[in-house]
Amino acid sequence: PACGPRLLFDYYIMISPIFKMSLTAALVPACCLLGLSYALEDPAVPDPRAVVQSRAAAVTVLTEGLFRVQLSSIRDDNRPSYQVINRRAPVPDFVVERSGENFSVRTTLANISITDTAPFVKFACDAAVREWSYDPVRDPNHDPVQNSTPINDLGMYVLDDSSTARLGGGDSKSIDWWEHPTPGAVDLYILCYGTNFDRGMKAFTTITGSPQLMPLAAYGVWYSGCCIGSLYTQAAVSDMILAPYRGLDLPLDFFVLDFFWHRKSTGWAGYSFDNESFPDWPLMLEEFRSGNNAYGSPLKVINNLHPNDYVITPTSEDNYAGFARAMGYTPETQTTFPCDFYNRSYMQALQEQLLSRVEDYPWVDCSCSSRGCCSGSANKTGSDLQPYNLDFQLHTNYAFDAMFAKLNRRSMTLNRVPGRGDGTNYDDAPLNGICSGFGGCLRGSLGAHRYPAAWTGDIGDDPLHLVNSISLFPAACAGYLWCAYSVDLGPYSDSLPAAHPINSARYIRYMQWGVFSAIFRPHDGGDADTRIWTFPSETFLILRDLTRLRGAITPWVYALAAKSKLESWPFCRPMWYDFAAEAADAGEDAHNMRSQYMFGDVLVRPISEFVSPGTAHPPFNASTDRAVNTSQYSVWIPKGCWHTWNGSATFCGPLTLRRSAMLHEIPAFVKSGVVLPMWPPGRRSVLPAKRTRVWTLWVGESPSEGAGADHEDDGETLSETRSVTNVRYEYIGTLTVDISAPDGNYEGAAPSKTHALQIRAAVRNDLDVSNATCSINGGAPQHVKPGIVGDYDSPAYWVVPDWKAEMAAPAGCIVVVCPSITRHDTLRVTVSRVARMELMGDEQSMESQFKSEMAGIMAT
Repeated sequence: PACGPRLLFDYYIMISPIFKMSLTAALVPACCLLGLSYALEDPAVPDPRAVVQSRAAAVTVLTEGLFRVQLSSIRDDNRPSYQVINRRAPVPDFVVERSGENFSVRTTLANISITDTAPFVKFACDAAVREWSYDPVRDPNHDPVQNSTPINDLGMYVLDDSSTARLGGGDSKSIDWWEHPTPGAVDLYILCYGTNFDRGMKAFTTITGSPQLMPLAAYGVWYSGCCIGSLYTQAAVSDMILAPYRGLDLPLDFFVLDFFWHRKSTGWAGYSFDNESFPDWPLMLEEFRSGNNAYGSPLKVINNLHPNDYVITPTSEDNYAGFARAMGYTPETQTTFPCDFYNRSYMQALQEQLLSRVEDYPWVDCSCSSRGCCSGSANKTGSDLQPYNLDFQLHTNYAFDAMFAKLNRRSMTLNRVPGRGDGTNYDDAPLNGICSGFGGCLRGSLGAHRYPAAWTGDIGDDPLHLVNSISLFPAACAGYLWCAYSVDLGPYSDSLPAAHPINSARYIRYMQWGVFSAIFRPHDGGDADTRIWTFPSETFLILRDLTRLRGAITPWVYALAAKSKLESWPFCRPMWYDFAAEAADAGEDAHNMRSQYMFGDVLVRPISEFVSPGTAHPPFNASTDRAVNTSQYSVWIPKGCWHTWNGSATFCGPLTLRRSAMLHEIPAFVKSGVVLPMWPPGRRSVLPAKRTRVWTLWVGESPSEGAGADHEDDGETLSETRSVTNVRYEYIGTLTVDISAPDGNYEGAAPSKTHALQIRAAVRNDLDVSNATCSINGGAPQHVKPGIVGDYDSPAYWVVPDWKAEMAAPAGCIVVVCPSITRHDTLRVTVSRVARMELMGDEQSMESQFKSEMAGIMAT
């Protein structure tokens, strides 16, 4: 296209198909006014130059390793599907050879042969040194190339889009909706990448699209509780939840209203508040959004819904009249409306007339794996009951995403794991992306990665749940960018009190894993109370630190998610994704490293070695019925030097490390040179754009260097405007850190910001904060005055951190806080080297301090 060719085209194919008409309407007049030609092609229609055809088939060369194969004479269905939304890409180089009706297509990565007799298609993936042939009789569940996640250890994948529901029929008022696929069509996508998983992922998202960013708040700290009815009144929410979060200086971003918010007459279902428990719910919601609440900061609200077979009646909903009119009925007809999520009018009326009044985002909590669930079954039969091969969770999240997009809002629909119905059944985790049988891996429905988020369903007290979660979700993220997952962080034995040492230890270990996962959502189970201040002191201190830690790393997690969207990069990965060859060279098998994973550039090895209720061996002491403080674990460290999270120890790989972790410790290792963006870890007292940026550096021995970056945008809308601040450091005797001015801008960006450095790893013993200087725009260096302990609203907190918050601000780290600068300024920080400093912070000292304080607490 001549009108802003690359930018317009890239933006056009990136967004959801439902935006196409409005975008074209906006761009075309602008181009015409400028006297320019335009050509915005439909991204679902392939470039004809990439298509090779015969009587038997058509092959579209999408990338060097991605091919579309259409068999039979039915080849004109180029509608987007729930799986494949884009078929137009820059045409790669390829060679065609013909022999009558037979032909072959070859690129630098693969060769595909088409014949007019069985097996019709033969595919050779040179990068994987593997062949595959089409067999219409073979059960795809027994074909590892098809029954796997798209990115797997085979190095190739076949996506069958033949019977997937299509999308179409949208206009300026209505979203695109499901349509039946063309009968008899065979529509395959063959992906070849070998061991280059990044290339495979980029090719996969070429046709399936990139994951959507959730609202910024979703990557922060959630409060989620379901089952203690006394906490679900308007007064209790304010006094017993929000006020303690403020009083204890805890971060909080997202608030869940579980099923007790509903009218008592509708049970767990319905879309109206119980006016007895929430007498002024409109005011409550306004206070949540404005920040004029007991916590003192804006919060997002997500409401739990159980639509299943719920019927909307004239007496069940506050705004029945508005819903009925939106459905084309007058309220006087007293029409009833069964749940029908496959009806476009119903879904749009539901969101516009009912849900938008009571929540920011929906949590669709229903197990709909069977046909007829929430599909208006009282009025429908046959194929209209539920479209064939259309997963309920995928469809629901798509529908909400499309409706939110019309309002220029990001969606965040918490739903059950796509493709699995009830998310509790996923014990068979894949080692390498290959599923062992039907439903044997967390593959879900392809395309679900575009529409966050997914919830794994109610969990029980099976200790294997955490073990499987640690291996399963990195495999799903690396398998097809399904990274926005949420687990109930709070598995309990209902036979024991919530504060029992067994439940307390489980809660801690789950929370530690949750810190380094996509969504940090503590959640109660049964009658257990997960408000952390209700636990004994020793448990509370650990849970408080974990909550503050996640609050501190929120901007880093957000930057990871943004990179995943922009670069098709899985930010949570099993070890085989990055280190298969390296581990093999060291005599190890990365596929068996199921207890550790990469979260961004951090290697995480959560502790999952705890026991079932009633057993007497570690980590619990039967005689005192108290949790033992240490657990033994092993972890494989790749090449390079890696520091513990608190910077107190360094290990250079490759090696297998055997260590112990106290109950408050998360085994996490950061490679030398990593720089992560953080916030102060306490209460959210100012809006995100104005918060101090705390750059945390894991500095290697001199000479060394490193870099990092953040990602900032408005955190709410679909705008592509953003800013990125880059940080580089060099350590050659003196540590020099350069912080760039933000590249780019966005609506709501703060005009100025305070930057702080937190320097971890052993080199902190060689640096003296009293020698630190800050230089703005290359000006004269200014010495930084030593700070004092302050509250979390002030950067002074980072100067002398309290050891109990060691995971967010470890004792003994070097901290430098510079004067506030404008968005246009650059900043250079230097810290000189001294002969030696005696600092506390090694693990032995921290353990001694921990034991000493615990003894004091117990004595008290």
